[in-house]
Amino acid sequence: MTFIILFDLVASILAKYYDIKQAPVFLLLSMLACSMTGLFLAKSLRFEGLAITNIIWNSLSAITVTISGYILFGEKLGEVQIIGIFIAMLGIALINM
Repeated sequence: MTFIILFDLVASILAKYYDIKQAPVFLLLSMLACSMTGLFLAKSLRFEGLAITNIIWNSLSAITVTISGYILFGEKLGEVQIIGIFIAMLGIALINM
């Protein structure tokens, strides 16, 4: 699961850099990272079902991408978004019980 989240995060960051700089290399690298996300997702399904894997992946992806957007790109987070992050973290904890 770690590699899924890592490559998903890298793909999102590279896509943002492409949006800012319009350099095709960032788009190509983002597409490569997305491909790696799919590869590791398929491999992770040997250990956990699709539904649980998808819930955890989407929640962790939302959290990590949001935090990286805040740190790297100065994107703003409102109170509701911060509460949402904590709710997502609680959801992941409950799913893993």
